[in-house]
Amino acid sequence: MARPCTKEFREEILSYVSEKGWSVEEVSAFFDISESVVYAWRKQLRETGDVSPRKRENKPRKANYEELLRIVRENPSLLQVEIAKMINMSRSGVSAALRRLGIVKKKDHHIPRSRSSKTRRILKKDIRYFA
Repeated sequence: MARPCTKEFREEILSYVSEKGWSVEEVSAFFDISESVVYAWRKQLRETGDVSPRKRENKPRKANYEELLRIVRENPSLLQVEIAKMINMSRSGVSAALRRLGIVKKKDHHIPRSRSSKTRRILKKDIRYFA
């Protein structure tokens, strides 16, 4: 992941837009940065009065396997999404940790479609025919 730009660099970019009259498109082309980033910085300055990089909240990288097993044993009907919220992990992190622990059938939030697209097309034709 790229490191965030410094506050000074952000202020310099925005000064080209506000004080020197450059367009966002010109500034982004000149400094080789995305237009959306310049717009985001401008919005952040307007809303907070500051363009400092925001502090990112990082989730723990290592899974606590004991706590994960305890939660799964106590609440076997929980979804991976719900477990992830309980232990401050991502859903994909919970899925990977459960796989490593040999628990592969834990429910996911995704609900598969019950019929194939071919079956749905046939049913739509039948409905039109009887309508």
